[in-house]
Amino acid sequence: MSKIIKKSFWTVADEANSQSIKRARADNKLVITENYFEKNEDRFVNDYAVNDLIEDMAETFVYFVREDKPIGNTIRDQKIRSFYQESNLVKIRTQIRENLKTINL
Repeated sequence: MSKIIKKSFWTVADEANSQSIKRARADNKLVITENYFEKNEDRFVNDYAVNDLIEDMAETFVYFVREDKPIGNTIRDQKIRSFYQESNLVKIRTQIRENLKTINL
């Protein structure tokens, strides 16, 4: 799945930003993250997802599980919909959503 996300949705600028965050001083990481997200809100589910490919996948998976299937055409929506192409992930999504209902979440 990470290869699909990287090939289909991650840009050279995304990778450069990820490297900038990794190299930044701790007190500057949040500023870099928030600035990049503000310029790319249609591409990421939240500001934490801009940190790197793995965090993008993890955060996008949360939205895949918690939200209804998006109908928009933003990169953000396309990323979420890409998880539906994997039948095992759809099964996991269904199980998690059923479990969340049983505990009223």
